Amino acid sequence: MDKLMKKVKCFLGLAVLAIMCCFSTDVVKAEQNMNGQDLLLKNKEMINEIKELIENIDSRIEVAIIEEIGLIRLTYPSEVDIDGILQNERIAENIEESGILPNIELVMPSLQTIDASAMPEGQLERYNRSRMSNEELFYANAWHVDSITNNGLSLEKASGEGVRIALVDSGIDPNHPILSGKIDLEDAVSFISEDESIVDTNGHGTMVAGIIAQVAPDAKITPYRVISAASGDSAWTIQAIIQAVDDGNDLINMSLGTYKAADIEDELLTIKAFERAIEYAEEKHVLVVASTGNKSLNLDTYYEEEHMKHLPGSLQGVIAVSSNNGDALASYSNFGSNTRFCAPGGDLVYINDMLDLSEWIYCIYPTSMDNGLSVLGVPQGYTFSYGTSLSAPQITAAIADVIDFYELKTDHKDTALQYLEDTCLDLGEIGYDIKFGYGKIDIHQAIMKE
Repeated sequence: MDKLMKKVKCFLGLAVLAIMCCFSTDVVKAEQNMNGQDLLLKNKEMINEIKELIENIDSRIEVAIIEEIGLIRLTYPSEVDIDGILQNERIAENIEESGILPNIELVMPSLQTIDASAMPEGQLERYNRSRMSNEELFYANAWHVDSITNNGLSLEKASGEGVRIALVDSGIDPNHPILSGKIDLEDAVSFISEDESIVDTNGHGTMVAGIIAQVAPDAKITPYRVISAASGDSAWTIQAIIQAVDDGNDLINMSLGTYKAADIEDELLTIKAFERAIEYAEEKHVLVVASTGNKSLNLDTYYEEEHMKHLPGSLQGVIAVSSNNGDALASYSNFGSNTRFCAPGGDLVYINDMLDLSEWIYCIYPTSMDNGLSVLGVPQGYTFSYGTSLSAPQITAAIADVIDFYELKTDHKDTALQYLEDTCLDLGEIGYDIKFGYGKIDIHQAIMKE
């Protein structure tokens, strides 16, 4: 497919703020004069008994539960002696871990306003869209899709029809023309406190949804909003995983993550709670795909030296996805022994000290938010980005295509993974390796396997 968008170069220098996902943590903030505590029980079957016991000891304690994984969330006035209550023999003997689930923050800085006079003469002429609509331009410049579909050949035979994909992210722009007819609004839900809207105020979820729509155009995407403009409670993400499973989704895409230490009490609680949520999905034959993260880390070494895990991408049962740049690992991409596949994620490439935006991925963006790129002639509702967050949905959509083509449902979804593994383009060391997993996916080869 010919690229209409040639080498787009601009003088951003060191001041450029890359549109990508950075994650950090913060402690859950309860209401003023209210405290919080989270408990993970040894046996989830005991959750209602322990809930009732706590409520009977002190009625001022608000008790919420995530029954499927045995998690209890307590909110209480600061004067409550929570330590004394948790020392109750019956309660204490049933607690596996206690602490406070942290927030996940998803920082999406906008590109700095670009001075058109600082760009090469005629730069904006490369964006002449007089013969092409915004939607056509979006698909015409999907070089990443060409790379994994044999220039679109696989899309002629498989489109993800009948496959349901849960998008656990920052929501979506339900009015974006690219997503028209592709979103399940009936099951869509926001887990954000006092905000029932699934409308994306961050931009990340919309970008990820656009990638899925390109690779599996007939799959149905259900947004589960767990990130607001910047952050979200870890418990919302865990609840979203469980709800997505219960709603009958086939796949869950999680282009988000956080780093937690296994030797810190609060963080071990978070790790185990996520592990149980992933196990719940596995039990119901729902596949979870997640990004490996964007810190250029060997996650195996990071865990050995710092006891840090990347959640959920480092967890057993998760299909973790790294980013490749041609035959190499993208400069920012994490990797590790849980990496299953890689897919293009864009990269930072400079030519004569000018950033080459054509090496990034052209994405959709909420139409209600300023993309910061109007000086380049990039229409509102579209932007550039890069990161493992954009590689993961390519794998999610690829699995959907293979499930569609071979009519694989329920407990046969692992067969789709096997087809993809067997037909990957092997990168790096011969065979499986921790940087690229089984390699870069080739959907066309996967559906031609039989």
